[in-house]
Amino acid sequence: MYKIYDIRDGDSLNSIANIFDTDVDTLNDINGFDSNYKFENTNQMIVPLNSDDMFGIYKVKDGDTIYNIANELGINYKDLLGINGIKEDDYIYEDEQIIIPLENTKFIITESGDTLESVAQKLSTNMDNIIDSNDEIYIEKDQLIAVKKDDIN
Repeated sequence: MYKIYDIRDGDSLNSIANIFDTDVDTLNDINGFDSNYKFENTNQMIVPLNSDDMFGIYKVKDGDTIYNIANELGINYKDLLGINGIKEDDYIYEDEQIIIPLENTKFIITESGDTLESVAQKLSTNMDNIIDSNDEIYIEKDQLIAVKKDDIN
């Protein structure tokens, strides 16, 4: 999983890598930076989040399509599109990295009208496995919600 990080005054690639328990090379790869990239405090960058081993990275090979990657992995290609925020007519390129669900992951891409209760029901789990009791979560269309299969009741 990834998130957008707002770069602040004093941040460096090293300090951001330390915050997110990763390395500078990974940040450069994810963001398409070269090794000499300099950023300003108004920029944003993509950073990896600890996904508790629910998702992995697939590096696109020459000739790959979302359809054949999904087929190879045994998942619905529309789910793979949704996980990665890719539209059906978008191209993927050699060496591009896409997020793939690991075997121990059950997930959904939310639809209009979904609630925490309906999401939990679709995932065959209870709400405690989706959020901590102190968290607030707002369900919007096209959100990715995932749980480990061993957390499913």
